[in-house]
Amino acid sequence: MASHISPNPHTFQELERIYKRALCLRKDDSKLRGEPSSRQKYIAIRRELNTDIQLYAKTSCQEIFRAIQKTLPQEIRDMIYLYLYRQELYQLDYSPYLGRLLFFCANDYGSWPINDGKAHYFDIEYVGRETKLEMAKDWYRTCTFRFGSIESIGLFLREDVWNLGLDPTDHVRRIQLMIGNPAFKKIPAHEAMTPAQAIEVLKQLNHIREGLKVFILFVRGQSQEDLDNLFDSALFAEIVATAYQSIKDGHFIRFVCFTGVLSASRDLVEEMELNEWRQLVLKDLKNEFRHGT
Repeated sequence: MASHISPNPHTFQELERIYKRALCLRKDDSKLRGEPSSRQKYIAIRRELNTDIQLYAKTSCQEIFRAIQKTLPQEIRDMIYLYLYRQELYQLDYSPYLGRLLFFCANDYGSWPINDGKAHYFDIEYVGRETKLEMAKDWYRTCTFRFGSIESIGLFLREDVWNLGLDPTDHVRRIQLMIGNPAFKKIPAHEAMTPAQAIEVLKQLNHIREGLKVFILFVRGQSQEDLDNLFDSALFAEIVATAYQSIKDGHFIRFVCFTGVLSASRDLVEEMELNEWRQLVLKDLKNEFRHGT
C-alpha cells in the first residue's frame, strides 16, 4: 500500500529541513543542559526545538492524512476512524452544573473526544479540515447514541459537538432511549428517562430524515411486577402509539427488554392497526422479560 503513496516533494523537503534543524538543536540542548550560566540560552533552544518538533508533527500528519484521503477507499477510512475514537456506543447525559453534555464511555468514564495520546488526530492542524469533517460525519453515522434524559438528546441534536457547523440530524442514524419505571428509584438519572420523557423525545424525532433506527430499551425494575405494571400503564400505551407514528414516518423502531425483541419498519405496520401493533409489542416484551428472569 505504501508504494502507492507519493508525498508532495515540497512537503518532503520541508520535513527534512525541519528534522535536520531539530537534530542540531537537540545537540546544543544536550551540551547546555546542566550549565547554570547558559540557562537562558538553554531555555530558548528548548522552546525553539519544541516548536520545530510540533511543526514537523503537524506537517507530517497532514501529509499522511492527505494520502489516506487520496488513496484509500471509504470503507478503509471508516475503519481507521473507528480505531481513533475507539467505540461505537456512547451514553450521554446533560449536566446542568457544567452546562454541557457528559459522555459516559465504556472505556473511559466521561471522556470524549480522546485524551489518551490520540487527541491530535481530532485537531485540524494535524489532520486537516477535510479529514476531520469526514471523521465527524462518520462518527455520527456509524455510532449508536444512548440517552437517559430529554435534555441530553435535545442538546445533542441541536449542537455539533465537533464544532464544524454540522447538523447532527442530517447524519445520526442510531439512537437508544433508556426507559425506566419512575417507581424504581435505584436507576441512576443518566441511565434511564421516564416514560413521559421518552414520549416527548419520540415526538421530536419526526424532523430527522427517514431511516433513523431507534432502540427503545426498558430498564428492568426490582421485580417482574414493576415492568408488568409499566407495560399495563396508559403511558406505555402512549409510547407504543408514538412509536407507531414514527414508523409510519419512515423510521425503524426496536423495542428491547434484555436481549432484544420486536423490530419494526414501515412495511410491517402499514398493514396493522394501532391496537394490533400494541398487543404484539406487549406480548413479545412480556415473554422476553419472563425468559430473561
